[in-house]
Amino acid sequence: MGFFSSNSKEPENENDIDSLLNLLNHKNPSTRLNAFTTLLKKLPDEELYDRLKILIDDPDKDVSLTAAIDLFEKGYKGSLEKFHSIIVQGKLKEKIKIIRALAENSENDNIDAVNILFIASNDRKVTVRLEALKALGNYTAGIVVKRLIDSLNSDNFQIRTAAVHALGQIGTDLVVDLLTGALIDKHPAVRKAAKESLETIDSDMAREALGNRTFMQLVKRMSEDTMKRQKMAQEIGRKEIYEGLPLICKTCFDEYKSVRIESTRSMGLFRDPETIDILEKVLDDKYYDVRIEALLALEKINSIKALEVIEKAKNDKNSNVKEQADKSYMTLRSRLEKKKILKNEKT
Repeated sequence: MGFFSSNSKEPENENDIDSLLNLLNHKNPSTRLNAFTTLLKKLPDEELYDRLKILIDDPDKDVSLTAAIDLFEKGYKGSLEKFHSIIVQGKLKEKIKIIRALAENSENDNIDAVNILFIASNDRKVTVRLEALKALGNYTAGIVVKRLIDSLNSDNFQIRTAAVHALGQIGTDLVVDLLTGALIDKHPAVRKAAKESLETIDSDMAREALGNRTFMQLVKRMSEDTMKRQKMAQEIGRKEIYEGLPLICKTCFDEYKSVRIESTRSMGLFRDPETIDILEKVLDDKYYDVRIEALLALEKINSIKALEVIEKAKNDKNSNVKEQADKSYMTLRSRLEKKKILKNEKT
């Protein structure tokens, strides 16, 4: 009987590296894969990738996928190109295998790996999206949090719940505001997940959010009907109730346009640079008047980053938004120059 199958030629022993390498070109996919698996255990690290990476492009999909994943687990970043290709156009089972491999090998926070997971988090199949969000929780806050905002405002409550769990897994102060905003989500499963996630975060900021009586009263009021949410969003900004800022960061994506407008308008009254990422997302709102409110809010923030976001809006498809973007850009730029935050030159 042969080394790997009855159809393959048997090397003299399993330590016959040259014979094993020859089997990587065998006509039988199982033989090629078995040779690969054996060599993976035997080759020194400095030779491993160059000798085995040929199977990443194997004509047999199972062989190719297994080789890409196994080499990635050994530290070979060249597998990521294959992962990207499969996430874009592969089959469901293939995508799930890749996502789980990325989740289990997240120690180095590879930005290319994170980008692949974010592509997967927008997949047409909910199963893939949920798996990707779960995997993102294994990466650090700095490269993930901003990009989870879209999922937190998905129409699908399962996606929102998965995004909340991912933030809970990250478990740093950077996620607390987003989780506190999720406390007023319209679905009880999301609210429950947000509360549980905050309870598991060992930080003063998380404990303060749940223990702050004023904040929890705001949560209750913002969880009521549309008119009350709209009125409360307005009041939070007018009275500058800072505890309510995470809540209006959530309601600026509310299902009702009137609530989104009041929430976005109130965000501008805080002039908080931490809200820039949220306001940038609001600039994607389908209604032009909501986008204009986002520009007016950004205009109030003394930040070069806010100026850069406003500049992008000059390309908006709506003429009213373009006009406001030009005005807001000039207003903020002039103020930044006077405050010497920005040099008097083209940025």
